[in-house]
Amino acid sequence: MARNPFVDGIRNLAIPDCEHGVDLSYHTLEGNLYGIKSKIEGCVNLESMRVKGDVDLRYMQVEGSLNLIRMQVEGDAHLEKIQIRDVAELRGVEVKGTLYLNGATFEGPIILYGAKVDTLLLEETKMLGGVKFEDFACGEYIPNAHTKIPDDFRAYLWENFGDK
Repeated sequence: MARNPFVDGIRNLAIPDCEHGVDLSYHTLEGNLYGIKSKIEGCVNLESMRVKGDVDLRYMQVEGSLNLIRMQVEGDAHLEKIQIRDVAELRGVEVKGTLYLNGATFEGPIILYGAKVDTLLLEETKMLGGVKFEDFACGEYIPNAHTKIPDDFRAYLWENFGDK
């Protein structure tokens, strides 16, 4: 897919409902990326995208996969209540603020290899397809008893990033 020259340099951008997926990979957005309550029939590809503000994908429903490989977010990433049917690739993602996964449902695996976030919130998150988390790093992890994540990931988070 060819790069859209109209995306680079835009201040804010909203992702609408879409039947065929969304591809904004390798673009730079000067402000915020929104996709609140969007319904995406295909995949969402934001690989290597740089967002100089916040990413807000709350309540987004993705029937395919979510690809955030090497995405850079200079603000917060709001993925609260997001629903992903297939794999969620967050490999190498960098969030300089908080990654909010509160109430999110990941039916397929979530891949966090090499991801770096300042703060991770997982209140009532469901990781039903498992999680791969080698070299995952966060400055602060705020645990919650109602979160349904694999025991090995919970132990890793607590041991490495929980209250000291």
